[in-house]
Amino acid sequence: ILPDGTFQLGVHIADVSHFVPADSAMDMEARYRGTSIYFPDRVLPMLPEKVSNHLCSLNPKTDRLAMTAMMHLSRAGDLLDYSFHKSVIHSKERMTYEDVQEVVDGNLAFERRYEHVLPHIRNIALLAEMLRKRRQQRGAIDFDLPEPLLTYNEQGVVTGVTKSVRLFSHRIVEEFMILANEVVARHFEENDIPSLYRVHEDPDPAKVAEFSEIVAGFGLKFEPKKAQPAEFQKFIKSIERRPEERMLSYLMLRSFKQARYSDDNIGHFGLASDAYTHFTSPIRRYPD
Repeated sequence: ILPDGTFQLGVHIADVSHFVPADSAMDMEARYRGTSIYFPDRVLPMLPEKVSNHLCSLNPKTDRLAMTAMMHLSRAGDLLDYSFHKSVIHSKERMTYEDVQEVVDGNLAFERRYEHVLPHIRNIALLAEMLRKRRQQRGAIDFDLPEPLLTYNEQGVVTGVTKSVRLFSHRIVEEFMILANEVVARHFEENDIPSLYRVHEDPDPAKVAEFSEIVAGFGLKFEPKKAQPAEFQKFIKSIERRPEERMLSYLMLRSFKQARYSDDNIGHFGLASDAYTHFTSPIRRYPD
């Protein structure tokens, strides 16, 4: 937090392009793969492990090359200004989501353990909550559906399925990544810089009507006057904690079109965003 009460947020993304020259053998292989592939028990990386897990991994207490989006936000979370920089960052601490959540929850033992970064954690939690509320106000849809986690025995055989736990500490990172992606996309658009956008089209009216019929079968009502994200968000909010919440959320998700990449910026319906791109995961996604 700056002296005037506004926020300065830096989102630092590993500078993969420094180690992977354009059209090099490594670049061509990464382009062919397109993305890292995640299996329940292993990952097939897009880039060699030495690059992805060492040279480009933002390890603590080590200088690392990065591309930084520096954003100046008002006390209410409005974007006031931004700039982009090639940077060298020196991370002070490597923290797990669970540890950050303990600090956010006020666990005294964890506050003492991370005393040297405690003010920063409190500030980013405050800012992330502001950004989350602002996204909700503009109509962004958050399904909050837990991902399944498979458990294995020593022979590698699946022994069960559990639910992943989504903490507020996960949301902190999500909010900052979304903001950085939006800022980069708007910069490209406003300056007529050719780029790829991550776009999500409006849902097909026929699919929406079909979903409305299913909802009616549960004695509920969903008849959006317009296919606006806020209408879907309002319905998701209305069925919270109902027995059919998860099933209807999945069905609503299936009624949407799939997000895709395009050089034509038509916006992102699910995020209720006018401009969105993928910039924050260059280690595992080639478009970034």
